[in-house]
Amino acid sequence: MRLAPAQQFPPSFLPSFRPTFQGHFELSQTSSSSLAWTSYDDQKTWASSKAGHETKDAITKFADGPVYEDVVVFAEDAGPSIGARVVELVSWIHPTSNIDAEKEKKVASDFTQFQNAIGTEAPESDGGLVAGWGQIKFDHEGVLSRRFTSLIGWKSVQAHYDCKKTAPFLDNIHWLMDNDDAGVEMVHYAYSQSLEGKNSSI
Repeated sequence: MRLAPAQQFPPSFLPSFRPTFQGHFELSQTSSSSLAWTSYDDQKTWASSKAGHETKDAITKFADGPVYEDVVVFAEDAGPSIGARVVELVSWIHPTSNIDAEKEKKVASDFTQFQNAIGTEAPESDGGLVAGWGQIKFDHEGVLSRRFTSLIGWKSVQAHYDCKKTAPFLDNIHWLMDNDDAGVEMVHYAYSQSLEGKNSSI
């Protein structure tokens, strides 16, 4: 989602959202907001409520482009990753026709291999890595698809790029590339700045 120039999200428009994040790096006018739920059922209940509809309408009003929306069920707490100085948000796109229980398990298992290597061997990392399957189906170039999304914490954007030249990354990136079905979306966010009160609805 891109914000029109000089427009911001008034906190009153996002009463339920825990931080509103501003993209500071590749896409300077891109904003991302996040809300943690105790369960997917709770999220669906809110989304179908009056408050949920009003919040989504408010977000659409302030966007001058398409709104990227997904609900990701993470295998573990995403809090430490979100608290990193910089978070790399990566989404791998998979046609739904290629997804079954075995595929979901393999993609998640392969990510765990990369997660373990970077989390324990890469000094550039910060806050850990989490990933999970997005629950919302969407059209990707005419093909019904879903995302497998990861939040990867880094000490800085440069630290991420530096890590890409090291053995822990080079020796394990194949775990992610093997599951690149239809494309990858990636951007860096300064999530922790939002958590400290900058550009935040809290």
